Amino acid sequence: MTRTNRFLMPGYLWNTAKIKLSANWKKMTRGSSPFLFFKDRVEHNWDGKYELNYHDEYQSLSYFDFEEAILFHENNKSVTVDLILALVYHNSRVSQEAKVELLGMAENILKHASETDDVLSFVIDETYDKFGLSGKYLSAIVQGKAASLFIRCYQKTKDASWLDLARKSLNHCDVSVKDGGIKRLLLLDMEWMEEYPSERPSMVLNGFLFWLIALSEYCAVSDDERYQKILETHLKSAINWLPSYRLKNGLLYSMYRWNHCNVHYMGIMKYQFEHLYQLTGVAIFEEYANHCDHNTNWSVFKKMIGT
Repeated sequence: MTRTNRFLMPGYLWNTAKIKLSANWKKMTRGSSPFLFFKDRVEHNWDGKYELNYHDEYQSLSYFDFEEAILFHENNKSVTVDLILALVYHNSRVSQEAKVELLGMAENILKHASETDDVLSFVIDETYDKFGLSGKYLSAIVQGKAASLFIRCYQKTKDASWLDLARKSLNHCDVSVKDGGIKRLLLLDMEWMEEYPSERPSMVLNGFLFWLIALSEYCAVSDDERYQKILETHLKSAINWLPSYRLKNGLLYSMYRWNHCNVHYMGIMKYQFEHLYQLTGVAIFEEYANHCDHNTNWSVFKKMIGT
């Protein structure tokens, strides 16, 4: 089954029709922007407690094996796909030869990056009308996955240069969207790292979770007090905003418009929330992993990814 055909499966199409109807109703009754609807309703729901515990398996992509990932992404070539394939390869290959291969994959990915002022950047140069983007921009999801890959290279080699590359990949916390960065300043001293740095807040949940996973992993394996404070700000932001994303039978995809997560993203985020719970011990992440699990059509999900 080709990647295109996966999105034409009856189960997927039926789910898409249902969530589009629900999204249109929310737009009619709540206005066009989820961000504007929720921004003054967000409350402090986190007690500030967490305990970092690094796991070498990249749980967020554990639903794939390497061969499945290659087939799924066979018609999609980008640095994002290269990062996914490298992380999945890491999960499924443990030999000494595989270690060498993984480091080679990471080195090839580094060729797509630029480094300036202690910051490593993977610049995307494409138009994405869905979020009003054109030209060059950065993305939290790419920076986060890159950091997670470099952390695993560090764990395999104990070469501190890989850990430094992870830090540099995450060193985008001081530049706001309006200044060409990915940081979105929010009310109540919170902030969000944008997957799509659109003019108005997009706050794609999936993208921020990948960033948060990388930041948590970096803090778990390093002794970096600066990033520990950044992590606490970002954990607070995610946890306090999560109730705004929750639907009775699903999740909102972003705060840009009332688009619900489809089967594919609900399944993916189950694994992301599990990953965050393993990393931080924060109970709300386990709660949301269970929510995604219970509301994902796993038969359709498995057919989509080719298992």
